[in-house]
Amino acid sequence: MADTLQISDQQALTIVISNKEPLVAGDVGALFDAIDRDYSQFSGRHLTIQTLRTGSLTAVLVDVCTYSLATMGAVVTIKEFVSIVRKALDKIKAKPARLGTARSIGSKTVRAIVRTSRSTHAEVSIEYQHGGERVTARLTREEAEVIYIESERVATPERPAFRVAGPKWTDRELAAFAETAALVSEDPKMLAGEGNPAFQLLQIMVKELSSRPGGKERLALISEQLHKSGRSAAARLLETLLSET
Repeated sequence: MADTLQISDQQALTIVISNKEPLVAGDVGALFDAIDRDYSQFSGRHLTIQTLRTGSLTAVLVDVCTYSLATMGAVVTIKEFVSIVRKALDKIKAKPARLGTARSIGSKTVRAIVRTSRSTHAEVSIEYQHGGERVTARLTREEAEVIYIESERVATPERPAFRVAGPKWTDRELAAFAETAALVSEDPKMLAGEGNPAFQLLQIMVKELSSRPGGKERLALISEQLHKSGRSAAARLLETLLSET
């Protein structure tokens, strides 16, 4: 029997989507496709899926040349590629307006990461790790929302908006939204500054929901329900944020 080829972590690129809800196949497929296209542009080769685990989805991808004797090139290339994606993602975090116009290697992957994070309400990371060395490109849901909102705000006819199908607001999500508002209002540390991720996410959620047809009315209903349940501080916080939109 032929020996089974052993793939080490030194040769692998790991994708993790820390989702708590079912994933849409199209979103995951688009992310894999964008990563492969950027990697092919960078290296001239493609990636293959070695393992796929569910729960929080974890996918391990390897360079096709890993299955030949020329593995060292794959090791170096994957490490460098993740570094490129991380730099591209850091640039977009610093200047979200560039999301729809960036054309450098890694930009397709970054746009797909933002889409996936928003549609799955999850943190998404791409990582190379071997021994004590680790290179990670990571985007939280809060960061994805900030990037999306900022990229939409600067859109012009010459610079089209980066269109992402926004998540549908289900009753369960609206209930979770109200709970978030309550938690933020009850913790002084949450209100200490705009840099707080939970407070920032709440601001973004209010902006996004209020911009949709009937959104302001739904926010008013949430506020009313919070008042009735004895959480008037949370209701007043929502009313304040709504007045600022």
